[in-house]
Amino acid sequence: MSSRKIVYLMRGLPSSGKSHMARKLAGDNGLVCETDTYFHAHVGEDPERYD
Repeated sequence: MSSRKIVYLMRGLPSSGKSHMARKLAGDNGLVCETDTYFHAHVGEDPERYD
């Protein structure tokens, strides 16, 4: 097991596969951080609505 860490920054058009590729690169032990989840908040009964 290597102690080397790699960071990938993904950018591109919406629906171009960034999240899919990020999860693929991260594998089972990696971490994927998305800016969408930073701004996401539960509003009322709809957990998919942005606030």
